[in-house]
Amino acid sequence: MEDQRTLNYAESQASVPGGTGSGVVAINFDYPAPEGVLMPYELAMLQRLFNRALRKQGYAKTDIEAKMLATTMMDLYRRGLRDERKLRIMFAI
Repeated sequence: MEDQRTLNYAESQASVPGGTGSGVVAINFDYPAPEGVLMPYELAMLQRLFNRALRKQGYAKTDIEAKMLATTMMDLYRRGLRDERKLRIMFAI
């Protein structure tokens, strides 16, 4: 089963040779992401939550507890828990 997701990216202060001079580049991708493939914005959110949890718990990235935390976060996300607020609540971060 494929999940329809959209990645919207806009970069201000961009300099595009031969462009309109607006300084903005907008790239829109509308395509189905294969099951199990995470988009860059999804990975960024999970990394942000993981880093916050490590700081709160006092774990180093190399600790076994950190590896278990990462595995649990990824598993819950893949099973459909994709709301950042709910993930923060789930991991008390």
